[in-house]
Amino acid sequence: MIFTPDMATLGLCDMLMSAGFALVFFIIWTTRRTQGFLVDWGMSQVCYVASLLGLAILGVGSAPIATALLLSLIPLSDLLILVGVRRFHSRRLLSGWMILPLVGTALGALLPSLTVGRELGFHANVLVREAPMIGIALTKLAVGSMLCFRRGKVMRGGRLAGAALLAYVPTYLLTFALWHGDVPFGVEAGMLPMLADQVLLPILSLGLLWKPAELASDALRESALRDPLTGAWNRRWLDTHRAQLSKCGSAVILIDVDHFKAINDRHGHAHGDAVLVAFAERAHAVLEQRDGCLVRLGGDEFLVVTPVDGPVEVQHITEALRFSFATGTAEAPAATASLGVALIEDDADLSRAMARADASLYRAKAAGRDRAMLAS
Repeated sequence: MIFTPDMATLGLCDMLMSAGFALVFFIIWTTRRTQGFLVDWGMSQVCYVASLLGLAILGVGSAPIATALLLSLIPLSDLLILVGVRRFHSRRLLSGWMILPLVGTALGALLPSLTVGRELGFHANVLVREAPMIGIALTKLAVGSMLCFRRGKVMRGGRLAGAALLAYVPTYLLTFALWHGDVPFGVEAGMLPMLADQVLLPILSLGLLWKPAELASDALRESALRDPLTGAWNRRWLDTHRAQLSKCGSAVILIDVDHFKAINDRHGHAHGDAVLVAFAERAHAVLEQRDGCLVRLGGDEFLVVTPVDGPVEVQHITEALRFSFATGTAEAPAATASLGVALIEDDADLSRAMARADASLYRAKAAGRDRAMLAS
């Protein structure tokens, strides 16, 4: 014999599960006060609990306005998930369209009281009964799609949460189909979304919890590939991305600070470090619009790899990089640099281009430093 739960049992299970996840979000937030998205996600669960609890106490349809407000808390809970994700990614939190699911669900919940005493056909009666659920289903469809198919960096936790929301939609469609089919167990079909809660609510919450853990893991992985002083990439990153950087026609630029030991001896190592940091900041500004990268090879030696469109652009980039050293401050005295430049040829071999750029760098030093030399 298969046990079939009733609506009250399912509602109680949903409330306990949502309350548990809300507590988890809030407890984690107390240790990470800067992560406000955890509060958004915790309040999402609170809204769902408040809706189920209020409907269980009042009874659906007993107080039309209160029922409408309580049902509108369900799409609000989904919208708070989206608000939290936007806060996580430092994007605008609210959009004008967000009011539509709330108003639509509330108005749909008022339809039965507005049609009292009117003769309605079977399908019209079903539509009146379905109206709030349609608003809830459309909200899950919209929010789930935004999480699953958002642009930018792919985060598996967000995709998992979005997939969980989208997985609710078939349960609503099946419920609508059973209601319209006028089958003997059509009334019980309303339990399908609540049955889905037993699987999808944990998946949704765990997907959201995965996002900050995934971000921390990515940050740790990236920190291992960056130079801690300048923020430039390091040799490990270069070795990992050597194949992607080996594009025919890209410029390879080796940079060496002129008389860097003298800067350290005259001003101190702190000022020498400041020269490197200031250069890296200005170089990033030069390269960020060109899809170029800056690598610290060690000491005062840097490597730049960037796509270029002909020798004129190569000259503009090298001059901009040289100028990055020329502006001094109290913390970072002015300096000069020698640059060796080579283009990656048809063999798409980064190592060979670096060797030719290195030879050009020595030519620049032999010619008096503070200049760029292009490999022939």
